[in-house]
Amino acid sequence: MTDVAPEIEPVPASSLARNVLVAYDDSPGARQALAYAAAIAQAGRGRLTIMTVVPPPPLTQPGLMAYYDPRVTEAAMCTALRRAAESVPKDVPLTTLVGHGHPAAEIVRRAAEGNHDLVVLGCEGHGPFKGTMTGVCPRVLRHCKAPMLVIHAGAG
Repeated sequence: MTDVAPEIEPVPASSLARNVLVAYDDSPGARQALAYAAAIAQAGRGRLTIMTVVPPPPLTQPGLMAYYDPRVTEAAMCTALRRAAESVPKDVPLTTLVGHGHPAAEIVRRAAEGNHDLVVLGCEGHGPFKGTMTGVCPRVLRHCKAPMLVIHAGAG
């Protein structure tokens, strides 16, 4: 008896992702996720939304609060978001968003409110904003209703 592989039917163009959301924190995984998301949006002649989320101030160490300036954090994240947007091919319609709060909750909320048909995440945040994506991926996977693509740093 021989095993016969099932025939795979082509995906109809109507089911390609046309409204793609990518979470961005300037980490290696997020940069790779952005590249994949832009390519998917371009191939599907869709729209790309790049979202960064400014997390709440860290409350675990009271002494740390004296050195934490949320405006500096937000400015750095917005600068990274602008650079990310500049890397997207010019023929891809683009929206950039800055959320505030817990990253996973904000990404899930935006995916639902924006009717995104694909959410793309980098798996591990190890960039200048280390910690903003830590633990985010599993939470988004658990709560997001949209299809997801998770990109690990070093993939590709």
